Amino acid sequence: MSAYKRNWYNSFRNCFFSSVMMICDSLETDLCKKGIALLYPYSISSQPPIGLYIQNNLNNIVELLNTSGIYYNACTYQKNLSEALIRDLNEGRPILLRIDCFYDSMSKFSYGRIHAKHYVTVTDCDIQAQSFHIIQHDYANETKYEYRKIRFDDLEKCYYGGNLYFRDQEATYFWFYKASLNEKLYTKNISYQKLFAEYKHAVEALEQFLQFFMVCVTENIAREHMELFAQSYKGILRIKNEIALFYREQFGDAHELTKLNMRIAALWNIAYEIAENRQLLNDELRTSVLHIVEREQELYSILEKSFY
Repeated sequence: MSAYKRNWYNSFRNCFFSSVMMICDSLETDLCKKGIALLYPYSISSQPPIGLYIQNNLNNIVELLNTSGIYYNACTYQKNLSEALIRDLNEGRPILLRIDCFYDSMSKFSYGRIHAKHYVTVTDCDIQAQSFHIIQHDYANETKYEYRKIRFDDLEKCYYGGNLYFRDQEATYFWFYKASLNEKLYTKNISYQKLFAEYKHAVEALEQFLQFFMVCVTENIAREHMELFAQSYKGILRIKNEIALFYREQFGDAHELTKLNMRIAALWNIAYEIAENRQLLNDELRTSVLHIVEREQELYSILEKSFY
């Protein structure tokens, strides 16, 4: 268990994301953490009335991991789960497992009541005690991660029970590894192009949308849409605050990524206040809104340099 720091990731309240971040720590890489902002690109609604949103695109965490030089194999076991876990743990492979909380007696909220997909990190095993060490929510505090022990047969019940209940095509067993230099170079460009191209396109869409927003405010038109603007901006502000908090917790107040993301969040607060209060734009407010695009472009450049 010594490879896993007591550095839990609760900022985004997603157990798959939190578990992957802990595994990145065990594999001693900060790159994936630095690129977290890339997982949340802007998106313009395809149907009227026009709105701006942030995609919660955690599926792209695969590209972010690959760009960081971390890969994983994914599968689903119908039998011999404990044997596979022991084998991979002995090989030093970090393991992420999907279970169903309905079968987990430690889950005070879900046990015997609610079927819920949940991810746990398996860190070690005790053959004599027939138990695994895992990291997951401690269930006394649903957002706090803790070490705990679970018997082989209990973990199998949670795992196989989930496979049987959900009957989906999702993989349920993941083991992670650092790529060799050649492997990393081969796939890095593919992941890099997809991840960064999507974010760059999103920033360009953001610029167009904010120009449209400022015209609406300045010309005093589309006032009936201000409520939609405010609603969209409120959601964006929440996510930008979460991203800034993540960087602050992981890298400290003085880090350039922390300062830049805190600045972006502050600028979005101004945009939200304009929409919420139907404010007219003066030169200072107009400049603040335009600075969102400039700071996002700066963030893109810093992240690009971090990876290359």
